[in-house]
Amino acid sequence: MKNVLYYTYMPISDVEKFRDEHYEKCLELDLLGKVIVAKEGINGCVSGDDSNIEKYVEYLKTLGIDEAEIKVTAAQGHNFRKLWVKIKSQIIGTKNWNAKIENKADYIEADELKKMFDRNEEFYILDARNNYEYEVGHFRNAVYPNIRKFTEFGDFVKTLDHLKDKKVVTFCTGGIRCELASAYLKEQGFKDVKQLHGGIVSYGKKYGSQHWKGKCFVFDNRVVLDMDQMKNE
Repeated sequence: MKNVLYYTYMPISDVEKFRDEHYEKCLELDLLGKVIVAKEGINGCVSGDDSNIEKYVEYLKTLGIDEAEIKVTAAQGHNFRKLWVKIKSQIIGTKNWNAKIENKADYIEADELKKMFDRNEEFYILDARNNYEYEVGHFRNAVYPNIRKFTEFGDFVKTLDHLKDKKVVTFCTGGIRCELASAYLKEQGFKDVKQLHGGIVSYGKKYGSQHWKGKCFVFDNRVVLDMDQMKNE
């Protein structure tokens, strides 16, 4: 069994038709999980047997989702109890704040972030997740995210004025929250912002727990992932 986490920002003109077709494809492949569809794109996490996940990944690519935004990890069984594919106004909710996705920061790959840690470069690694996710595990010296949910990120940024002229790298689980978080930081006057491409999962698959403390929180039945085990998959 395998689990796949993915997202992409892309215009979807007929969200109802897209949602229905996607739901049927997931049923056909016997997948369980959660998929959000909006006019701005798609965000999902599903589980299934190896062959069906491989077919699903190929299907995702035909929709225009970049391979770098698709993260596959091992699973002991289905990580979800049911399948739902829902239409929402956003693929990642912000509510009290918002940012233009076209203002997102440039990506930094796992290789370069690892080198920055190895060289003890001066930079701030900013956790764009929730505080309880940080408590489970985070990068060494990560800036603590004093938020209970992503909708509070706008208020959190107001406490970070001292970092506006510093080098900041944002990270989250799979990368989607950093798309908007990094854009918002830039819009608020932060001068040097980058985002970890593919998030913690992409980094963990290459470097495991190097420069990481603890485990990785995930929003499915697994709850946590071991970073070194992720590397060996």
